[in-house]
Amino acid sequence: MRLKYLRACGYCGVTETSAGSELTIDHYQPHASGGTEADDNLVYACTKCNQYKHNFWPTAQQLAQGLRILHPLNDDISIHISANDEAGYLVALTPTGMFHINLLHLNRPQLVELSIV
Repeated sequence: MRLKYLRACGYCGVTETSAGSELTIDHYQPHASGGTEADDNLVYACTKCNQYKHNFWPTAQQLAQGLRILHPLNDDISIHISANDEAGYLVALTPTGMFHINLLHLNRPQLVELSIV
């Protein structure tokens, strides 16, 4: 899993080096919502992203509105999110992108600081 995600969080991109340790394994679709141990349901994630995501899985209503977490390997993230290279923060291009950024706190100060360096 570590190599599949290049030793970085699939959600925010923080590397093991930046985190100071190995990351965790997140179930993209949580067990409580019918998720499995299949490789395509596992995401290498930093502790913060794993905590923020927790057991989130969209309801049918949320899904109809595009309110879901983007899968780091299965979704084209560039359709939903862009990076503001000068300021270091992420910009939502779609409602799905905005939801993803907000739920995972992807513009938290530590990440913005890492993207500027």
